[in-house]
Amino acid sequence: MMPPGARPAGVVLIVGSSLFIVGASLAPEMGRVFFAPLREHLTIIERHVRQWRLMNALMIASIVGTAAGLALFASLLRAGGDPWRSTAGWVGYAFGGVLWVITLAFRSTATVEAARSARRTETVPDWLEPLGAFTGLLYTIYMLTAYLALALFGWGVLRTDVVSHSVGTFTVVWSYALGLSFVSRTKLGMIGEIPALVHIPTLVFGIWLVK
Repeated sequence: MMPPGARPAGVVLIVGSSLFIVGASLAPEMGRVFFAPLREHLTIIERHVRQWRLMNALMIASIVGTAAGLALFASLLRAGGDPWRSTAGWVGYAFGGVLWVITLAFRSTATVEAARSARRTETVPDWLEPLGAFTGLLYTIYMLTAYLALALFGWGVLRTDVVSHSVGTFTVVWSYALGLSFVSRTKLGMIGEIPALVHIPTLVFGIWLVK
């Protein structure tokens, strides 16, 4: 039997996770925007400004919702006997989430302005690349903290009986495998760089909590 508060936590996690997956599916030109050279990247954004902004808005909403859901889930795990792991995981995710929201806001504002400027002047603004490198670092920190946070939640699940231990095992293996692939920076590491994959375990958490 699920503890009190499990269903609300599950619903918030499902909504938060789903928003990111929906947002990611809106990436312009079937995601080519993320892999094209810089000039072409800006051209694609300029052609699809509304779609680009909607994608980023849904991702921002997802980060906020997922953080709220993980806070609720962490409280359930604490009550179930996990002394610190899930709390540390939530703090890590919330910290990284703030950095990711900054990056997404930059995409929705500064990058759009750069795309419009590039169309008018036919040159990429000088400020874009250094600021892009800075937000890229924020994204890297988010991904690392997100994978670490998931691993901590997975271990927290294994220390309690709030949801099935198979969920905890899946989460630990998932976060370790993708986290290592992200750090490796090899071709395999490109899989770990897909931020939507962070939300697969959180979606699984939510589904189990509403069962």
